[in-house]
Amino acid sequence: MSAGRNLIAYGAVAVVVAAVVGGVVLIGSPSSQRILRFDEQRVSNLRSLSSAIEIFAARHAALPQDLDALLADPTVYAQSTRDPETGSPYAYRIINAQSYELCAEFGAASADATYVPDGFRHPEGHHCFTFTIPGKPSPG
Repeated sequence: MSAGRNLIAYGAVAVVVAAVVGGVVLIGSPSSQRILRFDEQRVSNLRSLSSAIEIFAARHAALPQDLDALLADPTVYAQSTRDPETGSPYAYRIINAQSYELCAEFGAASADATYVPDGFRHPEGHHCFTFTIPGKPSPG
């Protein structure tokens, strides 16, 4: 009977090991999941910033000169102007009166993530998104 119990114990260990290996293969290692969570937060921050910039532009008839202008305006809410992992500020550049870029450093390509909102697909590494503020319709 002892051999039967050993066989059952080895079988149970094999099932547990297979489950752990399968889980890592399916969802990735804890470090890769951490990278994806930071990237998801970056995308969320950039979406919030683009909304805040649009609100700022509508209220002030101009793009903010920098991201700190958003923080200084109590009528505009920006989730965060800084990278959640490094604390570095996101890059912001005005292209023209109605267009601007927001840039971040991504840990992985968005193809590795389970969900990325439209318009926010990105490669691994430094990437900039270009946004355009809708123009005011002409009267008449």
